[in-house]
This record gives sequence, structure tokens and C-alpha cells, in this order.
Amino acid sequence: MAIVSISSRISRGYIGNTASAFAARRLGIDVWEVPTVTWAHHPGHGKPPGMVTSAQSITDLLASFERPEWRREIDLVMTGYFRDADQVAATADFIRRLQDARQQFQVLVDPVCADSYGTYVADEVVAALKSQLLPLADIVMPNRYELDVLTGDKSSDNTSLVHAARSLGADTAVVTSAFPDTLGIGNLLVEARSATLHETLVFSDPPHGTGDLFAGVFAARILKSSPRDALLHAGNTAFRVVEATALSANDELDLAAWNDLIDQPPHTGNITQVRSTNA
Repeated sequence: MAIVSISSRISRGYIGNTASAFAARRLGIDVWEVPTVTWAHHPGHGKPPGMVTSAQSITDLLASFERPEWRREIDLVMTGYFRDADQVAATADFIRRLQDARQQFQVLVDPVCADSYGTYVADEVVAALKSQLLPLADIVMPNRYELDVLTGDKSSDNTSLVHAARSLGADTAVVTSAFPDTLGIGNLLVEARSATLHETLVFSDPPHGTGDLFAGVFAARILKSSPRDALLHAGNTAFRVVEATALSANDELDLAAWNDLIDQPPHTGNITQVRSTNA
């Protein structure tokens, strides 16, 4: 089993592929990384030195995986942060070529573009995500702010998140940073006929990369289990690692020290069904 993961990579800390690939490998899944950028650290610590991978280099890296004996190893293609729209186009072309070859695999799109402060990628990147990658996705994983950007609407509760997530057209959606019911923060799994909220306590000022850790665990688990099991495993892992990081007072996710929490994290939080007219 292998995941092709196209996203950012940093030297210090855990965001993008540095977090998601770490988690998936810990769960026994091979990850073929294609970096869209390589930075020294997260931009939250200041403008990072590093480099942007050209769209042509992304095309070349992805094309190398298409030899038939390697292509057959790919079970999932996962996308995350893109620096420019040409990188999105190169990735979409690769996915279409795999589809044309009748390759059996899933596509997970994490449309990294916004947070509670607003959109932080170029408008061209958002447009490319909407027009080129989302139509190819089996699984979409926006946070609720990204979902608002992608749909052009502002959700006010989890029922409206369910409707918005279904409008993206994927079979499965996971909306992170969903509205909590009784605790602090939730992850909302939206399928054709059901919607499940897993909520946990929230930590103030959590370290960067929690969403990437969640995505990596979910991607690895969805290859071996149900979406609901993947939701709970990913949510429990993210919570427990952030909890452990808070105790160590680290300014980045402390994945190296607490990697055992990825395997079978203790359950935490509440699980509820979210009603909608279509659920």
C-alpha cells in the first residue's frame, strides 16, 4: 500500500507532509512525498527561507511513479498545500492519467487555503482547487473556514456544514474545526446518508500542524477501515498529541517523543449524529 502525498515540507516542526507522512508511515503505509515547498519552518514563526517546487518539477516527480509496476502500488493520492495554481494543474493531470490507466485508487483533497483569520493563498490557487482538484476527489477534508471559501457561503452550525460539504460532490467529507456541541471543537464526517460529529476539548494556541497530522492518520486508516473508524482514530490522535505537546511546552507538535500515540490513541470526547434534511 502506498500514498502519494503532494504538500509542503518543513525542516523544523511538523506541518504538511512532515506531519502527515510521519503519521501514515507509523501506521504501516508507505508514503511517496512530493513537496510543493520546502521551508525551514512554519510561516507562523516568520517568513521562512526555502524554495518553491516548480510545476514542471512536480510533473516530473509524479510522472516517475507511473511506470506500471509502481503505479499499481498506489492506493491513495492526497493533496495539501499548494503555492501556485500551476502546481494544482500538474497534480490534477497526474490524477487524471492514473484514472485513464484504470488505476484503482482514492483521491483525498485537503484544500489548504484558509483559517479563522481568512484566506492565505492566492485567489488563483483557490480557483484551481475548485475547478481542477475537487471534481476528482473521493474524499475532501476542509476546515470549516475553507468550506466557506469554497462554497461562497458562511455556515452557522453543523447542519449547514453538512449541506455545504455535500455540495462539494465527493462521496466523503470531513470538516475539521466544526462547531462543538458540548465540548470545545469537533470534526464532522459527512457521508451520503449520515453525518457524525466527534468532538473533544480544545487547547488554547495549539501548535501548527494538527490538521496535517489528522489528515495523515485519516488517510492511512481509510485504507484499512471505515470512514467512521478513521475519523475517531484521527481525532483521538490529534487530541492526544496536542495534549502531550502542551505538557512539554514545545512550540511545535512533539511527534517524535509521542509517536506511540498514533498507533492506538486512548478514546476521548463525544460522538453524536448530526441531523439534516438529507441525513
